[in-house]
Amino acid sequence: MTGRGLRGPVAAGLLGATALAAGAYAVSRAVGARSAPPGKLVELPDGSRLHATWHAEGAGPVVVFENALLSAMPEWFWVTDHLGSSVPFLAYDRSGTGWSPRAPRRTPSAAGDHARRLRQLLEAAELPPPYVLVGHSVGGLLIRGFAAEHPTEVAGLVFVDASHPDQFERSRVQRESLPVFRQNLLLGRVRAATGGMYRALECSHITRLPESVAETTRRRLARPGPWAGAAHELNRCLHGWNDEARGLTTVGTAPVAVVTAGRTVRGDAVHGRLQEELAGLSEVGRHEVVEKAGHEDLVMDRVHARVVADAITWVRERAVGTPGGTAEEGNERCDRR
Repeated sequence: MTGRGLRGPVAAGLLGATALAAGAYAVSRAVGARSAPPGKLVELPDGSRLHATWHAEGAGPVVVFENALLSAMPEWFWVTDHLGSSVPFLAYDRSGTGWSPRAPRRTPSAAGDHARRLRQLLEAAELPPPYVLVGHSVGGLLIRGFAAEHPTEVAGLVFVDASHPDQFERSRVQRESLPVFRQNLLLGRVRAATGGMYRALECSHITRLPESVAETTRRRLARPGPWAGAAHELNRCLHGWNDEARGLTTVGTAPVAVVTAGRTVRGDAVHGRLQEELAGLSEVGRHEVVEKAGHEDLVMDRVHARVVADAITWVRERAVGTPGGTAEEGNERCDRR
């Protein structure tokens, strides 16, 4: 849900302003009480707690999912459902988002803190590298930052209509939409505090998830906390995450797949060119444009989510760490109607 009044796909690579979901194989059975967290809270050494779900069984690199802005981990329900139970994965909510509480004030927030915290979460879940990192929207910045911090632990990257660190400098559409988006985050927080957000989410992309998952996610996102967390993350994006992402200029022959929403590109041609650059981070790159999909559709629509799952499979098949997997140089470009 890119709030009303936003011009074009504002956040094609930044904002998935509605919210999503979780890991299907582990989460589908975990969603019990309507407002209960679908995963579990994991305490980290710095005292912060992250809400996560994971599946450790299966061979090959662990798939690690990074949510869009103002999204919860159930965003990935259909993607993990398509991947099946033979693929190990972890989906989680960053501090102050979804079901994860805000980090303690004493917790450091210097450059690289996100990568450190995620690495600690993976250790707590006993999920060793290598990893295939999947980032939707602003999550694309974070997987680049993690890969820059831990290059030997990353087997491949998958960008899902992802943010580019230079998007606000190079895209007039996104630059001009930014003040409106900030205002919508503030209004959303006020609306949630007065009890009006639950009904407002009735027509959001969340409803494309299975009913029980959609209801649980909708109840959570109707609270003020996730909106405040999204505003904080937007500031982190503009004053830290973009710079950290720029630190990764290449991943060599580690495979990179990019899945782009066609409706986003039609609203902002610059976004399409930035997506091509993401695919160019590797000598083994693939870029697929899904013509009929919007920004949130790529993960929350069951049909389009299969395209993302296929991209993850493509990366895992070529990644070091997958049985029989070898990187093959070359770039692919395809459009899916």
